Amino acid sequence: MRTRALIAAGAAVTALGIATTASAAANLAYGSTVEYPPGPGQAMGTMATGADGNVWYSYANLTSPGGGLRAMATGSNQVVASYAMPITLFPLPYQDPASLVSGPDGRLWFTQGEGPIATTILGAVTTSGTYSAYALPAGTAATGITPGANNDIWIVGGSAILNSTVTGTIRSFPLPAGVTAQGAPTIGPDGAVWFPASQSGAGALGRMTTSGSVSVFPLPMPAGAKPGWSTMATALGVSPTNVIWATVVAADPIGDASVAAMVASQTTGSMGTVAPLPNYSCLMECEIISASDGNGWTTSGNTILRVTPGGIVTAYTVVTKPGNAQLSGLIVGPDKNLWFTDGVGGNVGELAMRGGAPIPAPKASMINGYRNSSATRGKKLQVIFEAGQSAAGQSRITISRKGTTVQLWKGNVRPGTTRTISGTVPKSFPKGTATVALVTPKSAGKASTTVTVK
Repeated sequence: MRTRALIAAGAAVTALGIATTASAAANLAYGSTVEYPPGPGQAMGTMATGADGNVWYSYANLTSPGGGLRAMATGSNQVVASYAMPITLFPLPYQDPASLVSGPDGRLWFTQGEGPIATTILGAVTTSGTYSAYALPAGTAATGITPGANNDIWIVGGSAILNSTVTGTIRSFPLPAGVTAQGAPTIGPDGAVWFPASQSGAGALGRMTTSGSVSVFPLPMPAGAKPGWSTMATALGVSPTNVIWATVVAADPIGDASVAAMVASQTTGSMGTVAPLPNYSCLMECEIISASDGNGWTTSGNTILRVTPGGIVTAYTVVTKPGNAQLSGLIVGPDKNLWFTDGVGGNVGELAMRGGAPIPAPKASMINGYRNSSATRGKKLQVIFEAGQSAAGQSRITISRKGTTVQLWKGNVRPGTTRTISGTVPKSFPKGTATVALVTPKSAGKASTTVTVK
């Protein structure tokens, strides 16, 4: 699902830094991540685990029209297959696959990417690169797909929910008058198809049985919402406690303010708030997944959010060299770690999970992020960084703006370790965007990022 940015105020979350480069050596701990450049083309916001045991993702070319699908092997983190979309089946400009899922037939299924008219093609590809295309009803605006329980595929299509067999036979189930489906569906614990919906302009959750019977349930207002604000569900998933979880956003009429929450829905449609989601932002493929650690996970802007069944939210922050990341496409990979795409760096990445395969720490040192999103003059700024594999010895961190440079910290580091340091920003330091630089010994080198000084 693609939406505009949604920013919400609310309760604080724990912010943890994450590394964003990789090589062989010491393994990263639970909650740390690495990112991998995917080769030519920009990694897009959709991922799936293939029947071949690789992680698959869609890509778009930045220098020429078209896109396709690639496979990355876990462990080596190398691209092992790349298949461009055949123009005979997917004419331009519809060559950026979206809503990628692993189908019940071992193929990867997807919808067309965005274009000037509605999506009209459902696609599938084998792990050896053989594409198939199936026409959807004219005017279908497919916003998401999910594999069903009966060797089939379910598609959200605006005014209808569609079902496809693996041979491409399409059935359409029209929605009741005034109801529109507008996001990626999920199969609930009751076997029904659940989907984000709108009923007479108000946000809702839809539930459709496999025979086509539809129920629609109004969304609760997140805490902090004001009268007249509208609601929408941006993602659905089955929670660790086997109920439907949804991210619900309430926004003012002009979109200047919003609040968000994770809510839980019983199969009867009775809903309650699991936890507020501060500063929530969903730009590309939104998702909620349950992982082997017993928690729910989702992406929000440049963070990966862990939500416990008890409602405790932890934000793992990713900062890339071009700027803050935009994360999406979250899945559990075949190595039992979490995988995601980064729309800023155009990379794919993974987050280390307990019980997952070891992830190597980065070769080069880098700044992961901050405990706060800005620096306050006269107060301490906490900087999180990853020491590269040859970084043994003395390092330093400075902050600079408009010819003023201040050393925040100086000390010894051990290779392959994550550190959080504190340094005071002087009261006289100029306000605005400043550069925070890290210098570590030997080939581990230098790293820098920016922070706003207030």
